[in-house]
Amino acid sequence: MASRIEESPLRLIAEFPGGRRRAHGFADTDNEPLARQLACSLLSMLNTGGGVKSMGTADRYAIAARWMVKTLSELSFSGTLETL
Repeated sequence: MASRIEESPLRLIAEFPGGRRRAHGFADTDNEPLARQLACSLLSMLNTGGGVKSMGTADRYAIAARWMVKTLSELSFSGTLETL
């Protein structure tokens, strides 16, 4: 099974060789549309041909994406990537 986005609650399921998987939650962010876009970007780096091959790297990218959404929300940004 490939990595994927689940909508309810919003989370990225990252799948790795050997059946290992990790769920990264994005549902409790202050800007879910932006969080979804960043999660989809990470998803594209996880699936075939993407540059993210390890669980640790995926973890760090997901943490950075959540931090980015939190920081931008604190700065009163409520838009999406297109308006950033």
